[in-house]
Amino acid sequence: LWVIIFTSFSVSVRAILIAAPLAFVVAFLMAHLRYRGRRTMIAGFSALQSIPAVVVGLTVYLVFSRSGPLGDLQLLFTHSSMIIGQILLSFPLLVALSHAAFQAADRRVWETSVTLGAKPYHAFMTLLHEIRFGL
Repeated sequence: LWVIIFTSFSVSVRAILIAAPLAFVVAFLMAHLRYRGRRTMIAGFSALQSIPAVVVGLTVYLVFSRSGPLGDLQLLFTHSSMIIGQILLSFPLLVALSHAAFQAADRRVWETSVTLGAKPYHAFMTLLHEIRFGL
């Protein structure tokens, strides 16, 4: 029983550690840049939140099965495939939640950081620190 609990916990933690940084960057870009297709992208991530876990599981199964497009990798029923499935499930949720936090953040934090000479990475980390409770 404890092995199952540990496996589930470790897969979930690894998936979040992989998905969260990319989701934060995508959410930041969606909140702070104005570009064509931005609203469609926001609507797409909102729609992806409603995909059932069974659909994601079947998709991962079909992709990694022996006759699937990535069957040669032999990842079916491994921790790696479970992590990929968890990433596919959690990424839209992480993007939507962090997008709301970035939109609620004061835009002047980013602008002030950049004006004071911070590189974009450091300005982004400052903004992440400011919205940490919203995340």
